[in-house]
Amino acid sequence: DLTGFWGSLEGSVVGSNPERVEEELREMRDRYTQMSLSFAEVQAEKEELLMTIKSLRTATFLAG
Repeated sequence: DLTGFWGSLEGSVVGSNPERVEEELREMRDRYTQMSLSFAEVQAEKEELLMTIKSLRTATFLAG
């Protein structure tokens, strides 16, 4: 439920000083960057595993 998320975000921003808001935005950007890097690493591992599976299937097919 995003209603609670936006409500808490709005509550944390309203009444905050601009420096605190900027700090929160930097932290959010840093977390997003880290999640993006992690996602890219997982996708690369997935592609590597899929290529390994395909080569094993091909080798099994050719040997059989």
